Amino acid sequence: MSALGDGWYEPAHGRTDRVALVYFSEVGVSALRQARNKRPDLADAEEQAITQKARVAVARRLGKPVEQLDRVDLVDDSEARFKVLTTSFQEGLGEIVWPPTLSEEERALWQTIGKRRDYVTTVIVAYPTRADGTLDEAQLSSGCRVLRWRFRPETYDLLRKLNRGLRKTADGGAIADVDLLVTRTGPRTRTPKITLAGPALYRRDEALKRAVLGQAVTLYERLTPSPKITTAQLRESLGRNVV
Repeated sequence: MSALGDGWYEPAHGRTDRVALVYFSEVGVSALRQARNKRPDLADAEEQAITQKARVAVARRLGKPVEQLDRVDLVDDSEARFKVLTTSFQEGLGEIVWPPTLSEEERALWQTIGKRRDYVTTVIVAYPTRADGTLDEAQLSSGCRVLRWRFRPETYDLLRKLNRGLRKTADGGAIADVDLLVTRTGPRTRTPKITLAGPALYRRDEALKRAVLGQAVTLYERLTPSPKITTAQLRESLGRNVV
């Protein structure tokens, strides 16, 4: 079991897991992100039009009204996503997550509470496998587990390197399209060995894909593993008079 508790993945020493990344953006969010990369100064009306256009395209492809699209319908599964967070540990408070944006004065306060640690989180589907990573085909339809995964930036760098390699292939693939073999090579090893395992198995069957993504989308808002507190709450907890 992960030190973070149930629902979190942690590679176990002495075994290899086959997993796939299943944290994705909503199609409207993806379309808007791409548009902002080209034109950061988009007006509100333009942003709304871009988002709606992306959703209408999905509705037409699926042959249903836009208002009947559910969260799984609207998943853009072409690009795996990640969430970055910074935490510190303080006696009496436990592990706390830093706010995403801080002023210089606020940052000075947060830097006093304990050693800063950066993490990356995502969502995966872990397949039923034996200790050597081979798939248990008989359990595939019912034995998949959808879990949150938190790891250090070094592991994220490995995933980015694999993704860049896939982009350079003739097929122009992406890490979102494949399965990964994750191996923890030693009991004290923090960065696992990660290799490609072939096309993502959960995508082969539409019913399995929908079941996996149906569970995954419920975890997207739960990728921050510990309660967030504001700078004002932290100041109060520490008894500091910091403006």
